[in-house]
Amino acid sequence: MVSQLACLKEPSPEPNPIPEGLSQVQSRLGDVIESDGKKEGRKKVRYELLPNNPVGPRSSEEDVELCYSISKLLIRFSLMNQLKIKLITEIISPDRKNQNCFRILKNVFLREEKIQDAINYHQQITQVVQTVEFQEKRIQKDEALQQQIVTYQSYNSKLEEILQAQNRLKTHIEEANKSIQQTDKQFLDKHQSQIQELNDKLNDYQEKYQYFSTNQKYSIQITQVINQIGQAFCYLNNLKQLISQRTLPAYQQYTQIYSEIQQSLKSFEKQHSQLHQKIYNDEQIQLKNHERIKTLEMTKNQLDQFNQQMNQFKEQVKNLIKNEYCNNETTRNLINNKLKNMDQNIKEQNEQFDKFTQFNQEDKCENIDEQIKQLEEFQGKLKELKANNQKIKKFLLQIINYEIGLENICRPYNQFNLNFKQLNQQKKNPRKELKMNQAFWIDMKKTSNTKCTVI
Repeated sequence: MVSQLACLKEPSPEPNPIPEGLSQVQSRLGDVIESDGKKEGRKKVRYELLPNNPVGPRSSEEDVELCYSISKLLIRFSLMNQLKIKLITEIISPDRKNQNCFRILKNVFLREEKIQDAINYHQQITQVVQTVEFQEKRIQKDEALQQQIVTYQSYNSKLEEILQAQNRLKTHIEEANKSIQQTDKQFLDKHQSQIQELNDKLNDYQEKYQYFSTNQKYSIQITQVINQIGQAFCYLNNLKQLISQRTLPAYQQYTQIYSEIQQSLKSFEKQHSQLHQKIYNDEQIQLKNHERIKTLEMTKNQLDQFNQQMNQFKEQVKNLIKNEYCNNETTRNLINNKLKNMDQNIKEQNEQFDKFTQFNQEDKCENIDEQIKQLEEFQGKLKELKANNQKIKKFLLQIINYEIGLENICRPYNQFNLNFKQLNQQKKNPRKELKMNQAFWIDMKKTSNTKCTVI
């Protein structure tokens, strides 16, 4: 306080120095007033009010901070002026009035007027700053709006590109869906046709085996196969359910079951072929057996006729022995040999026929054909034996005829001998004539024996 009063008492032609802060404000305000009419005054008002302000534009936050600092500074100056007025009032007294005091007061009031002008101008500046800030905000809003428009246009173009890409994607998706639907339809049609084909084959095999079911010999095997076919029909229903699921595990299971059914079909085909061949062979065997039985019956009839004829022939041959013309050892031996041969042939043929009756009726067709062939050969052999018997019969008849002829020849010879003996008794020496006659008849008999042997 004393130092401040000492400063006021010192007279000076020059006004007392303005405080440092006030002088800075005054100098700043003076600069602002001088640059008010200039083109870029607004920027100086905004950016040059604070001390040590860096060159260059500031942001809106810096402008607000600047206005706040100026307001604080002016309030402080106002408080200092009130303090000075109070000091002046205390200092001034009637005893110490002088010219310097009034000069000081004048300077003080002049400064206060300048301060008031500065405050008023500050208010004007504040209004200008607010107006400028408002306009700047509008400009910023316009710029932001313009930027938003540009951004919107960019977004709009990108959105159009996205929409076009989306449309293309939609088109591709529709095409893909159509392709998938077509593929799915082809997939279903293909596998449904496979299932239908399996169903048709199973029905076909079922009908075939049911046709064979009347066969009693293979009824058990046929029933087993028909049951297996029924189980395969159940698998077909599983295939229909699996193919409708349209999943990979279901398709894998479908493939496995389909392969098993295919194997079953191959087994059914193989068993059907074997069964058909067996039934066919049985039928052929039955036919061949019927033919064999028929041939066997014919052979039996033929054998019976052969036996009957041979027995009759034997009786005829035996009767030959009783013939007076065959009552000689040579003829009897010949006839007995023929009888033995006939008995041997009859025995052999009957034994052979007994073997034919023991043939296996369940044998193969080839064996049955061989049996039929043997029966036919046996029939041919019986015919040959019959023919031979006829030849033997003719031969024996020729022998009988020969014996009769020989007897007829020998009878005149015997009569001649008898007459010769009678004549010999009548004649004394008939020896020479007798020898000649004997030689003649001996030659004649030899000739007859030779002819008989040839026959």
